[in-house]
Amino acid sequence: MSKIRTYKNKINESVSVLYDKENPEKFVIVTERNFNYFSLIFIILVGVVFLIVGTLSLLEIIQIDF
Repeated sequence: MSKIRTYKNKINESVSVLYDKENPEKFVIVTERNFNYFSLIFIILVGVVFLIVGTLSLLEIIQIDF
């Protein structure tokens, strides 16, 4: 389940769920799977941008003034 999205509009609706047969407490709603991949890729891209900007700033190729 997502901590960002709300499910108020999904009450009393059936949804597709993927779960582990050996541990049914571990599950994911099928529509959330794509959202999770997007979130992971977005966070990685933001981290790479900060890493590149920080490295370029240390090498004095760009100058950042706060």
